[in-house]
Amino acid sequence: MDDDSNTAISVSHMVQEIGMVAEWTLSGKEAVLRTKVAVEQNREFGAYTIAKVLG
Repeated sequence: MDDDSNTAISVSHMVQEIGMVAEWTLSGKEAVLRTKVAVEQNREFGAYTIAKVLG
């Protein structure tokens, strides 16, 4: 989850390069909703990456 789509896409590509499946979203609310649905579908996430740029 990141509020900058370029960062989210970049991190997703890096994660995919090491063999993981990546999903990204631009909001914390959407990330929580996706996590809830994934757990309900018995496909929990193995890792979460949350980035915030301070400035």
